[in-house]
Amino acid sequence: MNSNLLIKERIGAIDCIRGFALLGIFMVNLPIMLGIFTPLEKEEVTINQWTEIFLNLFISNKFFVLFSFLFGLSFFIFMSRAEAKGYGKKLFARRLLFLLLFGIIHRLFFWTGDVLLLYAVTGYFLLFFYDRKPKTILVWGVSLILAFIILVHGLAGFMILNDPSLLHGSFPKEAQIEAYHTLGYVDWIIWHFNAEVITETPRHLLIIPLLLGIFLLGLYTGKIGVFQHMEQFIKPLKKIQAASGLASIPSIGLMYYCQVAEDPIALIKAFESLYLQAGGILLSAFYMTTLMLLLRVSVAQKILSPLRLYGQMALTNYLSQTLIGFVIFFIMRLYGSIALYESALICIGVFIVQIIFSNLWLKNFRLGPFEWLWRTLTYGKRQKLSVHRREAETA
Repeated sequence: MNSNLLIKERIGAIDCIRGFALLGIFMVNLPIMLGIFTPLEKEEVTINQWTEIFLNLFISNKFFVLFSFLFGLSFFIFMSRAEAKGYGKKLFARRLLFLLLFGIIHRLFFWTGDVLLLYAVTGYFLLFFYDRKPKTILVWGVSLILAFIILVHGLAGFMILNDPSLLHGSFPKEAQIEAYHTLGYVDWIIWHFNAEVITETPRHLLIIPLLLGIFLLGLYTGKIGVFQHMEQFIKPLKKIQAASGLASIPSIGLMYYCQVAEDPIALIKAFESLYLQAGGILLSAFYMTTLMLLLRVSVAQKILSPLRLYGQMALTNYLSQTLIGFVIFFIMRLYGSIALYESALICIGVFIVQIIFSNLWLKNFRLGPFEWLWRTLTYGKRQKLSVHRREAETA
């Protein structure tokens, strides 16, 4: 097999994993968009409770980590291709500038939970690491992740021990529900900016150290050539798969206990966010390595192939997920009115439709609509779109 075809297969594997990650992100995001009330009552076991347990144990903080890891890996791929074309770091800085613009528009006019702004801001820090040695990148990545988990979540646990009322968090209030149900769009934007954007954005920016750490692990993977030379890393990948899978079991067990126990031990409950974050890192590593190993098998490649084009249009699909959520929670005025299990079913339905759309679109076009716009803005000239013309590289 020639090297160009091999690289295309490896990039296809990355797109498959990205598509898989995007489904999990939507399943976590949609309930937040729709103002679904949590935590649920434990006295009555319902389909909602089991949906919440499943999301917390196997989805929340896992797929976001997976998606972020791939962003760091994609940064390496983009920079490698840009250098081959004679471009420097300024091209990636320009790319991030427009991602930041997308994020600001997304956050201000549609939904506060946008991650594009965070990715763009954190992405600028990646530029300082691109020329560093792989070992240096790995040390920085692991150190940032561990420091964030221990310091931030550890401190939060001690604060909760001193003041258990902090466990209740902040959930949709009556005024919030009224705003989503009664305000016109212009009035809602003003309310949304004052009540949500200003209060939530600074808190979201606090995760930049963690996000950078995850980005750096993706950059490290690209630097050492895991996807370019997969066969050389089979044994290490299997070891990471086994180790991360086994190591995630205690955190899953503790989270399950916190979810189902009527009166959980205060010490264990206080540090639930720590288990959630640590377990998210470990389980995402298990998901990643499992998918990487599966995608070496031809049967798995065929089964997962629809995810490849879905992941290739990740930006378009991510933004269209928000648009769908916006239609449900604002246009249809269903904010706070949908059950958790119903949001999961909506996610699955949207996911199927988006897969079909992505595969149909990319039969005629090389890039998704927003991917094309982003690339055109990045290079400062209109990019070719039709598949019937000369194939262009995508970064």
